[in-house]
Amino acid sequence: MIDGDWWDHEPPSPEAFDSKLPFFHDTLSFSQWLQWVFLVRLRELSGDLESWPPRCDVAPMAEEYFKKQFDSNGALIIKLLREIDILITDS
Repeated sequence: MIDGDWWDHEPPSPEAFDSKLPFFHDTLSFSQWLQWVFLVRLRELSGDLESWPPRCDVAPMAEEYFKKQFDSNGALIIKLLREIDILITDS
């Protein structure tokens, strides 16, 4: 289980989702992107494996993001994202 204040209780403003940059890094923190973009998209695609992207490389970004605040939560999130990367890329 992930402890602490990693997830927001309220979504970001609608304008935050207008970003054209990878990981929306100009409008969201990486943890916000995970919660409000990546995980939502995974849920949307979960029943339709043919719509999944051919590759997923989210774990390296997580490693970069969490390296300054690396704790058990960061390690767990990175581990889970590595597993997702492998699952999507190898499917």
